[in-house]
Amino acid sequence: MISVKPSALVLIPGLLVMVCALPVAITQQSLYSWIWVLIGGLTTLAFALWRARTRFWVDQDRLHLDSGLIDAQAASLPLMPSTAFSVHQTPLERWLHVGSLTAQTESGRLSLPFVSRPYEVMEQMEAITRSPSFGKNP
Repeated sequence: MISVKPSALVLIPGLLVMVCALPVAITQQSLYSWIWVLIGGLTTLAFALWRARTRFWVDQDRLHLDSGLIDAQAASLPLMPSTAFSVHQTPLERWLHVGSLTAQTESGRLSLPFVSRPYEVMEQMEAITRSPSFGKNP
């Protein structure tokens, strides 16, 4: 069974901005700047909590995704040997070694956001779906 939680590396740029923008002496100008940094920090925190709640796994012959910060959402996709996997990455995601992994079958499509080392996970899923014992109950 594969179970992966997204990497926290995506949070590093936001945290660096928060630390570097700390004012030495508070003036009205720096107060406005600090408010924007605080908004950015809270956004980063909300993103981190959302990512901590997002997970996916493969069991038997289905791919499952649970996500959501306030309202939990679940989705699953039946896998078959003809399942097509693809990875989508922006330049920043490539640098951080994360990306979106998409699985597509005749019955539908499921996209997994912010997967750590997505090409390695894709190879593992392809190996599972191509194995002779795939889809057989133990």
